[in-house]
Amino acid sequence: METLAEIIASLEPVELRAVSALRIEGESCRLSIAIFLPGAGPATMPEHIADVDLDDLPEGVTVSGWTRSPDIERAIVPEDIEGQIREVEESGLLGHLDVSRYEIGGQAAWWVVRTHASSDAERAAWLASLAGS
Repeated sequence: METLAEIIASLEPVELRAVSALRIEGESCRLSIAIFLPGAGPATMPEHIADVDLDDLPEGVTVSGWTRSPDIERAIVPEDIEGQIREVEESGLLGHLDVSRYEIGGQAAWWVVRTHASSDAERAAWLASLAGS
């Protein structure tokens, strides 16, 4: 079993650039990596980027023809999830992270980690970089 940082570092460059969000199941430590790529298919807007104001994207950047790749599913080491998330943020591989922790009965049930999310400007710049691929 690998740590979150090891899994992220092992992604292909095209996948790494397009990681939009991570979801980690608390009890099973199951990781889902959402990848959103410019492509030829019909446009789809995954939930985790739907809050981006499309009117604020740089001129010429659209989501037309973007598709969400199937999520990459892996198991991660079931220890210190928050520390593993911090390690990924400190690596800079996914930009600044926005982490939401959800609990059930006082236990961490899952984490949702948006990438490139320190500000609306960082998120828009990341989207623009994908569109320019």
